[in-house]
Amino acid sequence: MTTSQTSQDQQNRSSCARDGSWADAFHDDYHKGCDPKFTWLREAARHVIRLEVQGFEKKHLRVQANMISKLVIVTGEQPVEDGTPVKFKKTFKLEDDRYKMDEIRAKLRHGCLDIILPLKEPRLLSNSPAGETKWVVLGSVVIAVVAIVLGAFLVCRCYII
Repeated sequence: MTTSQTSQDQQNRSSCARDGSWADAFHDDYHKGCDPKFTWLREAARHVIRLEVQGFEKKHLRVQANMISKLVIVTGEQPVEDGTPVKFKKTFKLEDDRYKMDEIRAKLRHGCLDIILPLKEPRLLSNSPAGETKWVVLGSVVIAVVAIVLGAFLVCRCYII
């Protein structure tokens, strides 16, 4: 790659911001283009990956969900007047089986591409660690009470016989 190509690629990448907070959840392949900024929204019944794809039309975007490898691949190719299209490819790795892979949908609105990932089992509590801790503590307390009652029953039964 020549120095001019390298600086041009850096310019293209810097023109599209990147949110690196989910760096382990995706992999990018650059093709003379930009790296669209994205956010990962967590809701009770679904997750939404929102990509900023200003200037791209629906016909220039493609979303693929691979059920076997648990990947969501988003590609875009925007033709431009000088003949060199702007391209990008983003691959999101879904780390577990909590998504309904056959029901993944995408919507393009106002320069944002929303990829909707429905959950198999909606969350009852908030996604916060405190909410998960409540269920763990409650389960532990129930198990402890059952063990105490069962132990007391067995001890009393042994003395009666």
